[in-house]
Amino acid sequence: MLLVPDMPQQGFAARLVDDLQSTFSLPVPTSLLNGPDTIRAEVSQIKERLDAAGVGDIATVTGYSFLAATQMPVLVDGLRMSFYIAISVMTVLIALILRSVPIALVTLVPNLLPILGIEAWMVLTSQTVTLTGAVALLVAFGIAVDNTIHIVNRVRLLQCENATSQQVVEQALAALVSPIMTTSLLLIVGFALTAFSALPAVSLFGMLTAMAIIIALLADLFVFPSLVLVLLRKGWM
Repeated sequence: MLLVPDMPQQGFAARLVDDLQSTFSLPVPTSLLNGPDTIRAEVSQIKERLDAAGVGDIATVTGYSFLAATQMPVLVDGLRMSFYIAISVMTVLIALILRSVPIALVTLVPNLLPILGIEAWMVLTSQTVTLTGAVALLVAFGIAVDNTIHIVNRVRLLQCENATSQQVVEQALAALVSPIMTTSLLLIVGFALTAFSALPAVSLFGMLTAMAIIIALLADLFVFPSLVLVLLRKGWM
């Protein structure tokens, strides 16, 4: 493609040509819904056509979609690794503060389930974890940790009242179910509404966050109390 020197530098054309008219950009449309593999395949085809035209050494493929396909997986992997580092640090802190390794290990269950649940769903639906999905998991992880800490703290306070293990867990849940349910349901409804957005990234973020919060809520109200009850009965807490 040749650049005509007297091309009118107005409107859309002005954004594609530099001031010296020595280089220009050639937009190639692609769908925002395309995954990294699809985009990389398209880039390979474009490079082959540029090489065939004899301009492969002076033409460069760039743009948001290209950078997203090549750099986003690196960012997502780094963010995913930060999840597990944060979980490890949190577990160590709980063990040190509460002076109980068993309870620290048990807290891993409700905190990991939202992350593993969403990643399992994405694998089953042949989707890759994008930056949007990673941020959604980060939000859900924070909520799960908050709920877990509240339950552990309430249980330890009730242990001082000479109640049985069953009574301690029941009283802790009776005091915390209402605030945990209310907060979680408000967040679920709020994020679920964004799932109807016309923007794919916003829609995916809302859907994944709502799903992760649901998993975290179920884990904190049904799975975690059962594990705490086992620890109490064995005298490990």
